[in-house]
Amino acid sequence: MGDIDRRFDEAAQPRQRLAARNELAHELHYSGSTGDSAAMNVRLHKQVMIKLAENGGKVPEALKH
Repeated sequence: MGDIDRRFDEAAQPRQRLAARNELAHELHYSGSTGDSAAMNVRLHKQVMIKLAENGGKVPEALKH
């Protein structure tokens, strides 16, 4: 399982989901409020889809670590 998969799995777990989303937000240079969970989720989803599209549908190495 890749790191991005791990982060999404963690995001589904109640105790770890906020920390996982905040980590992903930091990696994707999210500049909005992390207190607005809905807006952050929408923005993160869009950014992940953009990164996937830019990389031919594959998870870019920059999102794996």
